[in-house]
Amino acid sequence: MFTACLLLCLCLSLTATASPAQRRQSPAQGLHVPLSRVPSARYSDDPDAQAAWARGVANRAAAKYGPVPISGTPGTTTSGPTSSGVAAATVSQLPLTNANHDGSYYALLGLGTPPTPLNVLLDTGSADFWVAGTGCSNPGSGCMSLSTWNPSTSETFVNASVNFGVGYGSGSAKGVLGWDTVELGGFEVVHQPVGVCDHVSPGLVTNPLSGLMGLGFQPLSVSGATPFWEVLVQSGDWSSPVMGFFLTRFINSSSPAILQPGGSFTMGFVDTTLFTGAIDWAGIPPGREGYWLLELTTLSVFGSSIALSASSSDNFAVMDTGTTLLLVPPQALKEIFALVPGSAPATGAYEGYYQYPCDTNLTLSLTFAGNTRAWPISPTDLQLLRLSSSENTCIAALFPSNLGSGAPQWVIGDTFLKNVYSVFRYDPPSVGFAQLSPAVGWQDQPEPISGQGLEAPQATVTAPAERLSGGERGLPRVTAYGLVLSAVVCLLAGGWLI
Repeated sequence: MFTACLLLCLCLSLTATASPAQRRQSPAQGLHVPLSRVPSARYSDDPDAQAAWARGVANRAAAKYGPVPISGTPGTTTSGPTSSGVAAATVSQLPLTNANHDGSYYALLGLGTPPTPLNVLLDTGSADFWVAGTGCSNPGSGCMSLSTWNPSTSETFVNASVNFGVGYGSGSAKGVLGWDTVELGGFEVVHQPVGVCDHVSPGLVTNPLSGLMGLGFQPLSVSGATPFWEVLVQSGDWSSPVMGFFLTRFINSSSPAILQPGGSFTMGFVDTTLFTGAIDWAGIPPGREGYWLLELTTLSVFGSSIALSASSSDNFAVMDTGTTLLLVPPQALKEIFALVPGSAPATGAYEGYYQYPCDTNLTLSLTFAGNTRAWPISPTDLQLLRLSSSENTCIAALFPSNLGSGAPQWVIGDTFLKNVYSVFRYDPPSVGFAQLSPAVGWQDQPEPISGQGLEAPQATVTAPAERLSGGERGLPRVTAYGLVLSAVVCLLAGGWLI
């Protein structure tokens, strides 16, 4: 189950050029995307449910990296619609929903004409967009509890008749590719490629999610399509070529409401009210655009540095909003916990994890090439769960990567990203971190939020018609499993397993 088997195969072909965008209206303020939370087996009194939850988080994180093709129509070429489009709003800010005690962060988008509202994971660790379709209705399928999408209800859906398949260590999502209009946070992209899945393995995504939107670079895309965000930034409509994330923390809230605010996601600008000081930038290594990839230069535990690999490529780390955990090379993981008194490798259902005394104020800091300072992780976030069978035994939110050659050996998920305001910049390709503002201290307090509705598009762009050749692509990809992977996962005993 831990074997990285992210199989994503598409043989789609699209070809094209985006035409200049023309402004419709520019909003005075940004838009926010709320995040919701649902009950979780993470805090269950049932030890088996807790263990299954932790295992699901690790399985999906490990399976996300290192894809191989599994299906499709090799050699097939399909052309997308020609491009023409109108440009729009320069910035957008939407609220996120926090699901499963910081297990995943998702947003509401509209798909089709008229738009159907669907919740999707926002995943910087992948670059494809897919949803569960109404064809996924067989008894025992993973779609029985999901909000599915019916392409026949959309006046603008075009079936590309190209097979789509995303494989994970614990399941898969399969269907066909097509094009349709996608609305997110006041931006609208016409003819955006989408995978419509008629098969989703049980537990791969769970209610209230319907799919996932990848926010990685186009080379990561299994379909070869330009991702939604990249269509927008390349159109020149954004005031600045950046996306920003503020992720809330509810991991230490014992009884959160069903829905909780998850923070915000911005496109085209950064929200300066959410952070203080300057943004500390770290560049993506030249020629490595695909993942949001940084070189880890220093890792310290209780102020003591851990030896990293002499090869800089072995220290490359993916910044992944779709993963809950930190994935760490096994030797580095061993050295980390050699410095934690009372810690030990966990056994049984928690094998691979480390356990340690809950009253240990575990501190860990990361520095990436280009950073001017180290960025610490809160002891609260490093504590994945407290075992129900023990008063003072906790499981750490770190797991061995074991991802094999060709895949990044470090994956930096929400355990770290909750501690910073993170900015993903298209040009120059880089990721920045900033100190969260004291004004966001409310994130630790449960606060129910009301249901969210779709926002009327204020900017419209037509996606480029691109050409894709079928078959395996050379760059190791974090495919659509990304967000869904550790962030969302199995529904166990009425709860979410990320």
